[in-house]
Amino acid sequence: MSLRRLAFVCGCAVLSCAYSGLVCAQEAAEAAPRSEKSGPSKKKPKVAEEKVVLEEDDAESDSQVVLEEEQEAKPKQENESEEALPPEPRSGDEKEPRAAWLQLGLVQDFTVVSGTEVCSPESQIEGRFTCIRESGSQYHGTPLPGEAGKASSFAVGPTRVTLAAAFPLGGSFSAGLRVGYAFLGHGPTPDGGKKYLPLLAEAQGHYWFTGKAFSTDAIGAFVMLSGGIAQVDGKATVTVRENTAIPPPVNQLDNPPVQRLDAWHKSGSGFASAGIGAFLPVSDRFGVLADLRASVLFPTPGFALGVGVSAALGL
Repeated sequence: MSLRRLAFVCGCAVLSCAYSGLVCAQEAAEAAPRSEKSGPSKKKPKVAEEKVVLEEDDAESDSQVVLEEEQEAKPKQENESEEALPPEPRSGDEKEPRAAWLQLGLVQDFTVVSGTEVCSPESQIEGRFTCIRESGSQYHGTPLPGEAGKASSFAVGPTRVTLAAAFPLGGSFSAGLRVGYAFLGHGPTPDGGKKYLPLLAEAQGHYWFTGKAFSTDAIGAFVMLSGGIAQVDGKATVTVRENTAIPPPVNQLDNPPVQRLDAWHKSGSGFASAGIGAFLPVSDRFGVLADLRASVLFPTPGFALGVGVSAALGL
């Protein structure tokens, strides 16, 4: 019984080993095709990577070419845009300042008529005043002391037409000459005296505190000093009381005891003045000039204000 059992156990062991070997061989046979299939599949990602790298290199090279083309085209576009734009004005193309400004205008003078005993013989002989009666003749009577007329008023003086030329000197300075003729506002010629001087002749110097002299870019303002020759007349109405104790002159026997006279004050014929002015440009060759000046007159003393307006043409 023991031998049979031992043989049975040995047979079972042999069968078990054979079966195990068969299973292992079958598994090995099945594993071989899988390994063959898995080998190429593992290589495929590597090829794909190489392809992606090549595509990226091609894309980079293409982008580099496009960038180089854009950089080459950019200067051309800039050159074309610069050619299309109008050229910037150079310093030599800027408008030249005018060498001179010719002016045609009007000047109205105002004066102060002030004094006592203005119609006395002494005052009229000195030439400071000329007193005119209602008839238009000069008064030659003898007033009472202290009753020869007292004047204190602001009067309208001569009206002049003027012609002037101004010359920019560079920077904020300019100089000018002005001549004029008084056609209104002057007094009568005194008996035995000098005729009224209608001529105005004036030399001027200007300082423009707004910048360049006679600039046409903006309104300009200036101060000025001037001097020359001119006579300024103004009149005031005064009351005179006649001294009846003294015989009247033979040509004025009709002098009443009290009468009103036009007392013409005469001053000049030299003057010195200071003033301010403004220049309004209308174009680069045309403008309007206005000035206000205060004048002291001599040797016959007097004070006057003058207002001038003129049209200016650049030459």
